[in-house]
Amino acid sequence: MRRIRDPLTLARWVANSTVTSLTQPAFMIDRGELPVRLSNIGVVLESGGLAQARARLAAGARQVLLADAALHDIAVTRSAVAEFGAARIGAWLPVRRMAVSWALDSQSNGDFKCMVPSNPQARWEVLTSDMQSSGTEAGEWIEQLVRLGVTTVLISVDMQDDRDLDLCAGLTERFGEWLWFSPLTASGADVAAWVEFGQVSRLVLPDNDATGALAEQLRAQFGSPRAAEELAA
Repeated sequence: MRRIRDPLTLARWVANSTVTSLTQPAFMIDRGELPVRLSNIGVVLESGGLAQARARLAAGARQVLLADAALHDIAVTRSAVAEFGAARIGAWLPVRRMAVSWALDSQSNGDFKCMVPSNPQARWEVLTSDMQSSGTEAGEWIEQLVRLGVTTVLISVDMQDDRDLDLCAGLTERFGEWLWFSPLTASGADVAAWVEFGQVSRLVLPDNDATGALAEQLRAQFGSPRAAEELAA
């Protein structure tokens, strides 16, 4: 049996129509009308700020995760932590690998020019909620958020290859106790590889019929009893 550094904890995405009474961690994207009972749900606010956070927490949400509002003005996060407490404030980061562009460099040696890459090392970029580029590097952004007291950072990403797994492992090494991971758009993501090679210990699984079987597979592969417990209906 393979061993991982931390126990594996699973949560799941839920939709309004599936929420009754939840005892396990769950996350929901706020896209309008929400269920009356938000207990134990982390609500992702794609574009909402303090007013929306205030309303969702008053309705019983376990936590709110800021996205665009914080990305446009980090003072929103500072104010949210001050008003609601660090335990109730998180951040949602949809990310993808930064594109590498090339340009002529004539400064390092005046005798000749050469092409140099803009991002010589692979990095993840934080996206806005409509999947547009922000130019913000994920590691630097997470560091700022953690310094402000954010206690949960949910990263949604489609990992394509070993470079993404290496980036995942690097962020987990730096910020592991704050991070959750979830697929961004890809269905059937190899999340077992995320755990084994990316060192992920907190996963948010999709809300579909295959989720229970996937949880059992992860429990069997990595030997974590918390996997089945956290996802139990």
